Amino acid sequence: MLRAFRVIFIQTYLDLFKIKGMLIILFTGVLGGIIFHLIFSEIGSSVAGTGFIMLKDGYICGMAVSGFIWMAGLMPGIMVSIFGSGLIAGENEEGTLSVIIARLPARKYVLAGKLTGMAAAVTVYSLSIILLTVSMTGIFIIGDIDIISALFSILPGLFLYLIVTVFSLTSFAALLTVTVRRIPAMIIMLIFLVFIYFAAPPIRNILFNLGLYDKMRLYHYDINYQLGNIFYYFVFTVTGKSILPHSQEVFSGITGIFAEAGKSFDKDLGASGISLMLHNYSNTAAAIIAFIFSSILMLILAFFVFNKKDVK
Repeated sequence: MLRAFRVIFIQTYLDLFKIKGMLIILFTGVLGGIIFHLIFSEIGSSVAGTGFIMLKDGYICGMAVSGFIWMAGLMPGIMVSIFGSGLIAGENEEGTLSVIIARLPARKYVLAGKLTGMAAAVTVYSLSIILLTVSMTGIFIIGDIDIISALFSILPGLFLYLIVTVFSLTSFAALLTVTVRRIPAMIIMLIFLVFIYFAAPPIRNILFNLGLYDKMRLYHYDINYQLGNIFYYFVFTVTGKSILPHSQEVFSGITGIFAEAGKSFDKDLGASGISLMLHNYSNTAAAIIAFIFSSILMLILAFFVFNKKDVK
């Protein structure tokens, strides 16, 4: 039984590391991270009276936090959307699912093997993209080799954050791939990502300004806020690191953006126009438990539906 699971897991994992696809994913991930860094380094800044540039975005290892939103949030979500939507739906539409099921002792091994194989691949890709992007940014754009050692010190926290997010996204993909066709499943997931990362912050700002966000305690249901809360907890609380190492005063050699160490980031994110304080709203541990619990429920439902599903 474990052998059946292992075979599906390895096959799914290796299928996602074919040379052409791997190069496209890494190139897209690194390019996106650098673009996010450069955009938020320059657009999110204003000239201070001292002659320095005061940056509105926070920094982690010399990179704008928004770069990590792409590398540790959006990019993993896009990969899960593309890969996850076809795990079962794609095989069923191509008529190969019945052949796979016939070779295994139980259907659950098909879904379990495919989901874990994809989740492992997405996690490896995400960590690789973070390592490559931050290293390239630190060496070629910022010119601070110490950034690489700083990055390795926060990798445990980044890994834990990716485990939570990839597990949650994979569970959602599992439910979609066993209930709807491949293209609709992918579209639903992509719309969900766009809403969470792009639509939710301005909507939150409007509700916050109207006094509804606090009054109705909407932060409990704000996935964007909760993801940010978990990210900051894992990266800074778990690893005990500050958001801006004092040695990193030069943020971009290309755009010419400089800032005095310690003055470039407001710890409450008060300088950011589309963010709220990432603390004092809800318990981070409760948010992590909620994500894991809801993900488990989606997986249970996905396995139940898959066991009853007619296959071609």
